[in-house]
Amino acid sequence: PQKPDKEIVFWQSIRDSSDPALFDAYIKKFPNGTFYELAIIKKDRLINQQQAASPQRKPVPQAGLSAWYDFQAIKDLSKIGQKIDAMLKKKKTGQIRELKERKQHLSNLKLRYEREAMVMSDRMRRQKELEIKMRADELRQSSDEYRHEYSRLEKRLMTVLKKETRKTVYALQQGLKIRFVVEKSQASFNPAAARDLTPSIIKAL
Repeated sequence: PQKPDKEIVFWQSIRDSSDPALFDAYIKKFPNGTFYELAIIKKDRLINQQQAASPQRKPVPQAGLSAWYDFQAIKDLSKIGQKIDAMLKKKKTGQIRELKERKQHLSNLKLRYEREAMVMSDRMRRQKELEIKMRADELRQSSDEYRHEYSRLEKRLMTVLKKETRKTVYALQQGLKIRFVVEKSQASFNPAAARDLTPSIIKAL
Protein backbone atom coordinates (compact mmCIF):
# COMPACT_ATOMS: atom_id res chain seq x y z
CA PRO A 1 0.00 0.00 0.00
CA GLN A 2 1.13 3.53 -0.78
CA LYS A 3 2.19 5.61 2.19
CA PRO A 4 -0.01 8.68 2.82
CA ASP A 5 1.46 12.02 1.83
CA LYS A 6 2.76 13.88 4.91
CA GLU A 7 1.68 17.25 3.52
CA ILE A 8 -1.88 16.03 2.90
CA VAL A 9 -2.09 14.46 6.34
CA PHE A 10 -0.72 17.61 8.01
CA TRP A 11 -3.08 19.88 6.10
CA GLN A 12 -6.11 17.71 6.85
CA SER A 13 -5.24 17.87 10.56
CA ILE A 14 -5.08 21.72 10.69
CA ARG A 15 -7.50 22.97 7.99
CA ASP A 16 -10.40 23.41 10.44
CA SER A 17 -8.20 24.84 13.24
CA SER A 18 -8.54 28.41 14.56
CA ASP A 19 -4.92 28.63 15.67
CA PRO A 20 -2.84 30.72 13.23
CA ALA A 21 0.33 29.20 14.64
CA LEU A 22 -0.52 25.83 13.04
CA PHE A 23 -0.87 27.39 9.59
CA ASP A 24 2.38 29.27 10.13
CA ALA A 25 4.00 25.95 10.93
CA TYR A 26 2.64 24.49 7.65
CA ILE A 27 4.02 27.48 5.70
CA LYS A 28 7.47 26.99 7.20
CA LYS A 29 7.45 23.21 6.78
CA PHE A 30 6.10 23.14 3.24
CA PRO A 31 7.17 26.38 1.48
CA ASN A 32 6.34 24.80 -1.88
CA GLY A 33 3.26 22.95 -0.71
CA THR A 34 -0.03 22.62 -2.50
CA PHE A 35 -1.90 24.60 0.16
CA TYR A 36 0.82 27.21 0.77
CA GLU A 37 -1.18 30.26 -0.37
CA LEU A 38 -4.35 28.95 1.26
CA ALA A 39 -2.46 28.55 4.53
CA ILE A 40 -1.26 32.17 4.35
CA ILE A 41 -4.81 33.38 3.75
CA LYS A 42 -6.26 31.36 6.60
CA LYS A 43 -3.44 32.46 8.94
CA ASP A 44 -4.04 36.17 8.17
CA ARG A 45 -7.80 35.72 8.50
CA LEU A 46 -7.49 34.07 11.87
CA ILE A 47 -5.10 36.79 13.07
CA ASN A 48 -7.55 39.48 11.93
CA GLN A 49 -10.37 37.68 13.71
CA GLN A 50 -8.37 37.54 16.90
CA GLN A 51 -7.59 41.25 16.63
CA ALA A 52 -11.25 42.04 16.07
CA ALA A 53 -12.22 39.99 19.09
CA SER A 54 -9.63 41.85 21.16
CA PRO A 55 -9.73 45.53 20.04
CA GLN A 56 -7.66 46.72 23.06
CA ARG A 57 -4.66 44.83 21.81
CA LYS A 58 -2.32 46.47 19.38
CA PRO A 59 -2.40 45.25 15.78
CA VAL A 60 -0.09 42.41 14.95
CA PRO A 61 2.90 43.55 12.91
CA GLN A 62 2.63 42.55 9.25
CA ALA A 63 6.10 41.04 9.22
CA GLY A 64 4.64 37.65 10.07
CA LEU A 65 3.67 35.50 12.99
CA SER A 66 7.21 35.20 14.35
CA ALA A 67 7.53 38.98 14.44
CA TRP A 68 4.16 39.15 16.20
CA TYR A 69 5.34 36.68 18.78
CA ASP A 70 8.50 38.73 19.23
CA PHE A 71 6.36 41.82 19.72
CA GLN A 72 4.23 40.05 22.31
CA ALA A 73 7.33 38.76 24.08
CA ILE A 74 8.79 42.26 24.22
CA LYS A 75 5.52 43.63 25.60
CA ASP A 76 5.29 40.87 28.19
CA LEU A 77 8.92 41.44 29.11
CA SER A 78 8.17 45.14 29.56
CA LYS A 79 5.28 44.29 31.85
CA ILE A 80 7.46 41.92 33.81
CA GLY A 81 10.10 44.65 34.07
CA GLN A 82 7.49 47.08 35.34
CA LYS A 83 6.31 44.55 37.89
CA ILE A 84 9.88 43.96 39.01
CA ASP A 85 10.48 47.72 39.30
CA ALA A 86 7.27 48.09 41.30
CA MET A 87 8.27 45.23 43.58
CA LEU A 88 11.73 46.70 44.09
CA LYS A 89 10.27 50.12 44.78
CA LYS A 90 7.79 48.63 47.22
CA LYS A 91 10.53 46.62 48.86
CA LYS A 92 12.77 49.68 49.02
CA THR A 93 9.93 51.71 50.52
CA GLY A 94 9.33 48.96 53.05
CA GLN A 95 13.02 48.83 53.93
CA ILE A 96 13.15 52.61 54.34
CA ARG A 97 10.08 52.51 56.56
CA GLU A 98 11.58 49.66 58.56
CA LEU A 99 14.85 51.58 58.98
CA LYS A 100 12.94 54.68 60.10
CA GLU A 101 10.97 52.65 62.63
CA ARG A 102 14.19 51.02 63.84
CA LYS A 103 15.86 54.42 64.17
CA GLN A 104 12.89 55.79 66.12
CA HIS A 105 12.92 52.74 68.37
CA LEU A 106 16.64 53.17 69.07
CA SER A 107 16.11 56.87 69.74
CA ASN A 108 13.37 56.06 72.25
CA LEU A 109 15.62 53.50 73.93
CA LYS A 110 18.42 56.06 74.16
CA LEU A 111 16.14 58.63 75.78
CA ARG A 112 14.81 56.05 78.23
CA TYR A 113 18.32 54.90 79.19
CA GLU A 114 19.46 58.51 79.64
CA ARG A 115 16.51 59.23 81.95
CA GLU A 116 17.17 56.05 83.92
CA ALA A 117 20.87 56.97 84.19
CA MET A 118 19.96 60.44 85.52
CA VAL A 119 17.54 58.96 88.05
CA MET A 120 20.14 56.38 89.11
CA SER A 121 22.84 59.06 89.42
CA ASP A 122 20.58 61.27 91.55
CA ARG A 123 19.61 58.29 93.69
CA MET A 124 23.25 57.31 94.21
CA ARG A 125 24.17 60.92 95.03
CA ARG A 126 21.42 61.17 97.66
CA GLN A 127 22.39 57.78 99.09
CA LYS A 128 26.03 58.89 99.30
CA GLU A 129 25.04 62.12 101.02
CA LEU A 130 22.92 60.15 103.49
CA GLU A 131 25.83 57.79 104.22
CA ILE A 132 28.18 60.74 104.77
CA LYS A 133 25.68 62.42 107.09
CA MET A 134 25.17 59.21 109.09
CA ARG A 135 28.94 58.79 109.38
CA ALA A 136 29.33 62.39 110.56
CA ASP A 137 26.60 61.83 113.17
CA GLU A 138 28.35 58.67 114.33
CA LEU A 139 31.67 60.51 114.64
CA ARG A 140 29.99 63.40 116.45
CA GLN A 141 28.29 60.99 118.82
CA SER A 142 31.55 59.15 119.38
CA SER A 143 33.30 62.45 120.02
CA ASP A 144 30.64 63.42 122.56
CA GLU A 145 30.99 60.03 124.22
CA TYR A 146 34.79 60.38 124.31
CA ARG A 147 34.48 63.89 125.70
CA HIS A 148 32.04 62.73 128.35
CA GLU A 149 34.25 59.76 129.25
CA TYR A 150 37.30 62.02 129.45
CA SER A 151 35.47 64.45 131.69
CA ARG A 152 34.29 61.59 133.91
CA LEU A 153 37.80 60.15 134.15
CA GLU A 154 39.24 63.58 134.86
CA LYS A 155 36.76 64.14 137.67
CA ARG A 156 37.49 60.72 139.07
CA LEU A 157 41.22 61.41 138.86
CA MET A 158 40.80 64.71 140.70
CA THR A 159 38.72 62.95 143.33
CA VAL A 160 41.38 60.28 143.72
CA LEU A 161 44.11 62.89 143.85
CA LYS A 162 42.23 64.89 146.47
CA LYS A 163 41.60 61.74 148.47
CA GLU A 164 45.23 60.67 148.18
CA THR A 165 46.36 64.16 149.08
CA ARG A 166 44.19 64.16 152.18
CA LYS A 167 45.58 60.74 153.09
CA THR A 168 49.11 61.98 152.53
CA VAL A 169 48.50 65.12 154.57
CA TYR A 170 46.87 63.08 157.29
CA ALA A 171 49.80 60.65 157.26
CA LEU A 172 52.24 63.54 157.51
CA GLN A 173 50.26 65.05 160.32
CA GLN A 174 50.20 61.76 162.15
CA GLY A 175 53.91 61.31 161.49
CA LEU A 176 54.66 64.77 162.81
CA LYS A 177 52.56 64.19 165.88
CA ILE A 178 54.33 60.96 166.56
CA ARG A 179 57.69 62.64 166.01
CA PHE A 180 56.61 65.45 168.28
CA VAL A 181 55.62 63.05 170.96
CA VAL A 182 58.83 61.09 170.59
CA GLU A 183 61.05 64.14 170.54
CA LYS A 184 59.10 65.66 173.39
CA SER A 185 59.61 62.58 175.44
CA GLN A 186 63.30 62.75 174.60
CA ALA A 187 63.42 66.46 175.36
CA SER A 188 62.23 65.83 178.87
CA PHE A 189 65.64 64.49 179.50
CA ASN A 190 67.29 67.41 177.60
CA PRO A 191 65.49 70.69 178.35
CA ALA A 192 67.66 72.74 175.98
CA ALA A 193 66.83 70.50 172.97
CA ALA A 194 63.14 70.65 173.83
CA ARG A 195 63.23 74.42 173.75
CA ASP A 196 64.90 74.38 170.29
CA LEU A 197 62.47 71.77 168.87
CA THR A 198 59.22 73.30 169.98
CA PRO A 199 59.05 76.22 167.46
CA SER A 200 59.76 73.92 164.48
CA ILE A 201 57.08 71.40 165.50
CA ILE A 202 54.52 74.12 166.02
CA LYS A 203 55.37 75.55 162.59
CA ALA A 204 54.99 72.16 160.87
CA LEU A 205 51.60 71.69 162.48
